[in-house]
Amino acid sequence: MSVFIVSDNHINTILSYVNSQGQKNSLFSSYNYNDLLKIGKMFIEANIESYETRYPKEKVERFEYELKLFPVNISVMQFIKYMNCLEYQCNEVENWESTEASKLINCWVNSAYQHLPEWQAAKWEIA
Repeated sequence: MSVFIVSDNHINTILSYVNSQGQKNSLFSSYNYNDLLKIGKMFIEANIESYETRYPKEKVERFEYELKLFPVNISVMQFIKYMNCLEYQCNEVENWESTEASKLINCWVNSAYQHLPEWQAAKWEIA
């Protein structure tokens, strides 16, 4: 498996989507600008830790993450795909599943699935 550092634009697009979905998704409505800034920093740090775990001889220069929210028009499926990419780039650390970043990514992805038309149309059980 290889790891790369996702771009600020990748993180900002994810967080802009979350910000824009606040009225449609009650989970996303609980985040304000400062919350999203902290989350962006957490995602960047998780990505860097994963990179340095995978490539221990390479050190990533830390930088000050700047949250830039903007109008975003992506599908739920695209949001999920961006989240899956981020998760893949962060999961090299030994305790990944127990980290706050992992838990939040899984929570957001699971919440997003519920807004897919296919998910909404699918039957809950077989009688």
